[in-house]
Amino acid sequence: MDKKPRSDSKLDALPEARLLELRDGLLGSWSYADALSWLATECGVSSSPSALSSFYKRHCAPVLRERKQLAAVKAEVIGEMADKTDWDKASIESLKQMVFEFMANPLADTKEIERLFSLLLRRKDQELDERKLRLVEDKAAEAKRQLEAAMSKAKAKGGLSEETLQEIEAAAGLL
Repeated sequence: MDKKPRSDSKLDALPEARLLELRDGLLGSWSYADALSWLATECGVSSSPSALSSFYKRHCAPVLRERKQLAAVKAEVIGEMADKTDWDKASIESLKQMVFEFMANPLADTKEIERLFSLLLRRKDQELDERKLRLVEDKAAEAKRQLEAAMSKAKAKGGLSEETLQEIEAAAGLL
């Protein structure tokens, strides 16, 4: 169970703007030494590492939990988008894990990360569509080749026999 802050807690008594600045600094790249130095120079408050640790538990840890929950939700959403592709399950799980790790980072811009992975999904879909198009083009080229061969055979025989017409229909059926 979380302890309540002391009634004389200097850190919790900071003005809201300063309190948020301290929280964001700790969530960013500040070490405790940096935070204590900032408190002393900018706020005129002396504090201890243990008081800072208690402050972190009360103000920073909930923000980190919320970010991780949001990251998990966003990873699932992007995973669901990936499920609509022809990706294998291992690739989708890997993508979801990468999204979670990027978004759980306190310095990450979640909108940019979401945009990046959406672009990645669209690019992968485009690659699959291009591959499907090449297969269809190859199939059409093969059908055209067979149709031309059947027509040449018909011309060589001097006309279109029933057998030749069936070959042409079969070749045309590939289209």
